[in-house]
Amino acid sequence: MRVILDAVFNHCSNLHPYFLDVKQKGRGSRYWNWFFIKKWPIPDRFARHKDALDWYECWWGFHSLPKLNYTNPEVEEYFLQVAQYWLREAHTDGWRLDVPNEVIQTFWPKFRRAVREVNPEAYIVGEIWDDATPWLMGDQFDAVMNYRFQKALLGYFAEETLDTKGLDQTLRRLMLDYPEQATAVMLNLLGSHDTARPMTAVKDDLQSLKLMATMQFTFEGAPCIYYGDEIGLEGGKDPDCRRCYPWHKPELQNRELFAYYQKLIAIRKANPALRTGTFHPFVVDNELELYAYERRHGDNRCIVALNRSESSRTVALPSRMTATELLSGRSVNDDQLVVPARQAAILRVQM
Repeated sequence: MRVILDAVFNHCSNLHPYFLDVKQKGRGSRYWNWFFIKKWPIPDRFARHKDALDWYECWWGFHSLPKLNYTNPEVEEYFLQVAQYWLREAHTDGWRLDVPNEVIQTFWPKFRRAVREVNPEAYIVGEIWDDATPWLMGDQFDAVMNYRFQKALLGYFAEETLDTKGLDQTLRRLMLDYPEQATAVMLNLLGSHDTARPMTAVKDDLQSLKLMATMQFTFEGAPCIYYGDEIGLEGGKDPDCRRCYPWHKPELQNRELFAYYQKLIAIRKANPALRTGTFHPFVVDNELELYAYERRHGDNRCIVALNRSESSRTVALPSRMTATELLSGRSVNDDQLVVPARQAAILRVQM
């Protein structure tokens, strides 16, 4: 097991000792310039949300989260030491960075150098919701939480606001926007602590969720399961999406979905093509609502077909082949593949 720490370097709690020292001593505090203080003394309570902004900068106006001042060299040096400390002392394996786009961007190349100095293999992933190109040029992050991928899958399989060509164009845009090395380790998620649960987003449509999970585990990048998504845990937007795992409520655990996730994980682990192989779509059919692509790594070759429609569809394969359909275990010896309605197929081709 590897451990990646979740870090909030943009702001801290208003109960942090450094901020409390500022509240007590004002300009006499050695931490006065660690924050963006506008007025002092600072009240203990505020009448309305965002009133605190009249006294100090805070994350999205929440008085409990004062923003840190990275133009102060002491703040920068402190967090560079934090970055190295946990890698060195606890032997952690990387950092997930909360709202890094709100931290002065000149800090992140220094952060990367500090991390790599301790662990050259450490994984650095940022929480960026939109185009993350400026952070993925090789001098800052390895990857980001791939919310653009998540939105595309929800748009196609759940909301049906994207047609098949729209899905393909969105995925191609993603791969064009980012360097190959970033795409290869992108954190591909269906849900998170900030979004509605996938089962809620698909309105309890199990087949839609299975289709999304299939694509998540067969697309370029690293699939990320937010705890509970694998059993169909429900929940709306934050904070409802942070419900506790229902350990003692088996009626809330979808065992069929759990078994499907287990199968996807095993298939991905057994096939290098699905982890590091090339990605080549060869069926993009709006009318049939069918999307199929090939992934290949050395002599490991896989074909994935996703059928969103309410009818079975026949996929014309690139050539006649002998293959095994990995989700069902059935053999395929043909130049065509039949995919049942609202289902996926994953072929491992015998080379």
